[in-house]
This record gives sequence, structure tokens and C-alpha cells, in this order.
Amino acid sequence: MSNKNNQNFVDATTETVDNLREFMQSSLASLEKISKFQIDSSKKILDETTQAVKEISSTANFNDFVNKFSKFAGESVQNNVTNCRDLYELITETQNNLSKLIEANVHASKKNLNNVMKDMPNANIPDSMKNWVANASQAFANVQKMAEEFNASAKNNFSAAVNKATAKNTTHKK
Repeated sequence: MSNKNNQNFVDATTETVDNLREFMQSSLASLEKISKFQIDSSKKILDETTQAVKEISSTANFNDFVNKFSKFAGESVQNNVTNCRDLYELITETQNNLSKLIEANVHASKKNLNNVMKDMPNANIPDSMKNWVANASQAFANVQKMAEEFNASAKNNFSAAVNKATAKNTTHKK
């Protein structure tokens, strides 16, 4: 392998590794945001539910009990719908950021790496390098597929949650 081809391969490999690292860091940061949101939402729901149960359980009059319970149930459904929307927005933002990273970096890295391999005489490419490039290409494909599945799952989960919450709210109001 010539020095120029060797340096091109090293540069393409370094860029590829850096881009995958950036993608993974962005993914982890997004998961951290989503996890924090879920934990904060769970704490809020626990606090609100505890307060509501205390308030409802201290009611002696049956009509007041029913009114307080209905009010709590309606507020709970509204809060859940709001949380679902907020989570959906967070997931959509995450998906958009990851898609931009993939489009801007990963495809270019894959192309650069493949171009370097094409520029090298096939006889001079060690099998281990060919395997590494094939594995890197598969990793790129897996990352892209993961982002697409994440997006589809987020959309489906949000739609299901909103439909379920809306159905409960409609049933509750009858």
C-alpha cells in the first residue's frame, strides 16, 4: 500500500470513528434527557396523586367525593396528554438531531472509506482491512436502521398514548 493510500485510509478511518463516536454521544445525551423527563414526570405524578388521594379520602360527603374524584381524574388525563406531547416533542427533537448527524457525517464517512478502498489496488488490500471495511459498512447500515426504527416507534407510541388518553377522557366525561 502506498504512503498516500495508507494516509487516506488512516484519515477515512479516523473520520469514521469520530463520526460514530459523535453519533453515540448524541444518542446517550438524548437518552439521558428522555430518562430525566420520565423520572421528573413520575415524581410529579406521584406527588399529585398522593395529594389528591389525601384530599379525596378526607371527604365525608359522597357528592363532594365524586366531584373531587372526577376533577382529579380529568386533571390526571390532561396531565398525561401533556406529558405525552412533551415526550413526543423531545423524542422528535432527538430523532431529528440524530438524522442530521447521520446525513451530515455517517454517509460521508462511509463514502470516503469506500472511495479509499476503491483507490487501492485490490491485491494490496489485506483481508483484515476488507473485513473491517465490510463491518464498518454494516455498522453504518445498522445505525441508520436504528434511527429509522426509533422514529417509527416514537410516532406509534405517541399516537397510541394520545388515543388512549383521549378515549379515557371522553369516557370519563360521559
